[in-house]
Amino acid sequence: MKVGKNIFITFTMLGLAVAVLAQTPPTEQNTSTVNLKLSDFYVHDPWILAHQESKTYYLYTSARRSDTGEDRYGVMTYKSKDLENWEGPQIVFLIPDGIWANPAHGAWAPEVHVYNGKYYLFVTLHNRDEIIEQPSKEWNIGVTHNGAAYPPHMRGTQIFVSDSPTGPFKPIPGSPDRPHTREDFMTLDGTLYVEDDVPWMVYCHEWIQLIDGTMEAVRLKPDLSAAVGDPIHLFKASDAPWFKAQKKVAKQARVYVTDGPFLYKTKKGKLLMLWSSYRDGLYVQTVAYSVSGKLQGPWRQYDPIVGDDSGHGMIFKTFDNRLMLVLHQPFRGPMVRAKLFELEDTGDSIRVKNTQPSGPVRPGKLAAKPLFRDPVYDGAADPSLCWNRDEDKWFMFYTNRRANEPNTPGVSWVHGTRIGIAESSDGGASWEYRGTAEIDYGKDDYTYWAPEVLYHNGVYHMYLSIVPGIFTDWNASRHIIHLTSKDSLKWKYESTLKLSSDKVIDACVFRLPDGTWRMWYNNERDRKSIYYADSADLFAWEDRGKAIGDRPGEGPKVFRWKDRNWMVVDVWKGLGVYKSDDCLKWTRLENNLLMEPGQSPTDKAKGQHADVVVTGDRAFLFYAPKRRGCLAR
Repeated sequence: MKVGKNIFITFTMLGLAVAVLAQTPPTEQNTSTVNLKLSDFYVHDPWILAHQESKTYYLYTSARRSDTGEDRYGVMTYKSKDLENWEGPQIVFLIPDGIWANPAHGAWAPEVHVYNGKYYLFVTLHNRDEIIEQPSKEWNIGVTHNGAAYPPHMRGTQIFVSDSPTGPFKPIPGSPDRPHTREDFMTLDGTLYVEDDVPWMVYCHEWIQLIDGTMEAVRLKPDLSAAVGDPIHLFKASDAPWFKAQKKVAKQARVYVTDGPFLYKTKKGKLLMLWSSYRDGLYVQTVAYSVSGKLQGPWRQYDPIVGDDSGHGMIFKTFDNRLMLVLHQPFRGPMVRAKLFELEDTGDSIRVKNTQPSGPVRPGKLAAKPLFRDPVYDGAADPSLCWNRDEDKWFMFYTNRRANEPNTPGVSWVHGTRIGIAESSDGGASWEYRGTAEIDYGKDDYTYWAPEVLYHNGVYHMYLSIVPGIFTDWNASRHIIHLTSKDSLKWKYESTLKLSSDKVIDACVFRLPDGTWRMWYNNERDRKSIYYADSADLFAWEDRGKAIGDRPGEGPKVFRWKDRNWMVVDVWKGLGVYKSDDCLKWTRLENNLLMEPGQSPTDKAKGQHADVVVTGDRAFLFYAPKRRGCLAR
């Protein structure tokens, strides 16, 4: 089989360019309450309670402000009789006013346990205004929120109680107004484990405070109202042997994450702990085991059992006695969904029986064709997609070209416009014009090209190509600037990047497995070769030189998919494709994507300058046909 044919198989979803990003957008999950599939609604940190009395499965997840209808977070549940058809959501808990946690700061990792005839909700709450301590500057872990430093603050698991699995959950009578974990510890993801009739909370101690996150446990009072005594250490994240394969020299302090503990005893009595972390930049579901069979360990590590940016899993038994794992995939973004896997208990460990999640996946809403046309100039190109977290919708930023203006000499029609914004509230199936980005840089005739937009730690970042005016040829100087925003609408100038020449365009930014960042861009002074630069914090960049120079190209886009790093480059004969294991050495594949024109009237040209959105095991390509009057597809 030829390499080119392999490319087509691998990139089938990309080549279609008309599939949508989600089956149902998160903002619609309250509008359709019955016959939902797991692929239809957003779930992060899933927890399933198999309620024997009613033969009902309850799936718990965090309720965001768009779900509660208030400026507060909470917990909601969906219910099902068969794990295939779901009904909901139903709010079961709202963070109350007047407690230690700020209701507007989030609710994470809800779990509902049956204990002594009642239902207990374990949920991680936050108060970012209560700072625990200021970390040493030498740590240099680069964590920020809304553009400011993100020091360790009050975060911990609190337990609430109810007589029903659907709540309402209230504070346990007599419990103190504080998390069940220590107030000077930044912790999360508490879970219940009962050993020899003694209840324990097992939880994660944040890497933000420790750098090397840990698993710890604290004994609870018999009524679960408070902790008793000092916590005990179980293991640290870097104990996992599979971390060793990815250790590389780096300027930034390396961090190790512990997430989502869940304890399970095998049929032979071996005590396991499911937990999650990151391997090569992607979330994984992994397993540890206790050598002694007791909570205090010592603990040893197995290899991960599920990859593909999946994790925070828990185990339950179905009413027909099947052992099931539920987790979420991918880790972040609007596409996060609960996924079910059937497990086998081998006695020594557990293994996933099915390599694909259980349950059907329904096709999404068909996208419009063309996907979007700019209503002002009809010249949308160079798309960059980013999820707007405040508005719960996709934003598409794009270069606008004056395609419908007559009498524009030379190439002046591709100059002199601002960055356009389109928005989608239905998972990318349809798009509406939002306006132009407010950018505090340049003069009235400046040209804005090729926005690259991403979100990190509460801040939106844009890397924008600037041409200082309107020109009839391609000879003007160009540079790339860095902008930041809190809402992705109004942008603040941060700096002009010092790169390889005075004629650079088309930035693409990608996070590396060690937590640092890499930018690829087009150096037009060197035969339009692709160059790259590195940064630890997205602000200061160090140019590294040429990355790819085998052929001219522009508009590089790097993404990780199917356990491989990919780059697509606009080579004016469709999109050239490269692959890499380390983001340094790139191998060119034989055939290009989108090198043949489409069949519709608006697509009779080769594809150019694309963006790629990856969600789970699917990848979606957004591109503009190469023609005057470009259309984002």
